[in-house]
Amino acid sequence: MARLFAAILVGLASISLLAPLDAGDKQEAKKSAPQVHQVPFRLTPIYHLIVRAKVNNKGPFNFIFDTGFNANLMTPSAAKQAGLGTAGTQRIERLELEGGAVVEKCLCNVNIPPQVSLVNRTKGEGCEVHGILGYDFMRHFRIRLDYATHKMTWTRDKADDKDDKDAEAIVIPFARSLTNPKHLMVETHVNGKGPYRFLFDTGAPGTVVGPQVGLRGPEVVLDTVQIGALKVEKSPAFVQKVPAFESMAGIIGFPLIARYVTTFDFPGQRLVLRPGTYTPPQVPKSIVDGKPGPGTPEPTGGQWGLKVEKDAGDVKPGIPVTALTPDGAAAQAGIKAGDRLLLVDDSWIESESDFRWASNRARPGIEVLVIVERDGKLLTLKAIPKAPA
Repeated sequence: MARLFAAILVGLASISLLAPLDAGDKQEAKKSAPQVHQVPFRLTPIYHLIVRAKVNNKGPFNFIFDTGFNANLMTPSAAKQAGLGTAGTQRIERLELEGGAVVEKCLCNVNIPPQVSLVNRTKGEGCEVHGILGYDFMRHFRIRLDYATHKMTWTRDKADDKDDKDAEAIVIPFARSLTNPKHLMVETHVNGKGPYRFLFDTGAPGTVVGPQVGLRGPEVVLDTVQIGALKVEKSPAFVQKVPAFESMAGIIGFPLIARYVTTFDFPGQRLVLRPGTYTPPQVPKSIVDGKPGPGTPEPTGGQWGLKVEKDAGDVKPGIPVTALTPDGAAAQAGIKAGDRLLLVDDSWIESESDFRWASNRARPGIEVLVIVERDGKLLTLKAIPKAPA
């Protein structure tokens, strides 16, 4: 575990020293329609969120969604595939997330940070990770994250007043940055002491407290963690040295964040938290014991009644439908053999594993939008997966 966090902290320290990526800060983001996007995510065995994106219409690529990272990043091999340079700071003309959220003319740094190497060594969700999405992409959006649904809601407009008038909502302002506004910091009290400055970081698999908090480790259970009006009791954490930037005393990570449905309101510079239904596992013990968690549980979804298969040399978008059950959900939705399946419930379908992942998250009896290509035309269909026999 110490090695895992050391890599994360090295990545934080190194990225904080990069030249500021201000070229896109003066750009007024173009409005896209619709303004609300449902973005699927996957959870790796070491509890990183993975989202998929196309870069300059190439890909899709797998990115870590990391609110503790101040820039966007791609590995050299992925950057080359996207038509970018393989070192330094590169300009992306168009970056589109699965689900439709788009930013044009943004910057990314090209290198291989420790976080990406670690996730790839654990074979998270069976996919290679190609980079990190950080503040420079997220800053345009309000992002609602619910670990129980495997989706995020990305909204590109002004904050909705309902966000903070909900009786269950806890509104927490971002802490004023001391050096860099791209670090999402919150004022935090630990065991009644503070305030300290903590990074609120979806890219951290655990919560970390620095030595300045006055606790002895390496593992502790914090009696209380208070962030604004939010007070959490008996929260596991690690005691470990953290980077010195921003006078940071710790990191709020997965075990605490995942308990809540959290809106990251970057334009409004605030968090909005509500009680969630997801129960995070005991991350510290499982990872320290060398037994990474299972990642996103693989549910049993509804039955579709179709077969898909893609040849190794097939580079076209989507995957061909090769067979259907006559009375199955796919046939009843109007899908035909020979169609190319492109999208299922906001998820891009480029492989059999993509279809398996998306279809397993479609509940029996619940309508799902499907996009197929037939004879060069795109068709939007509605499928209702059936309950397993």
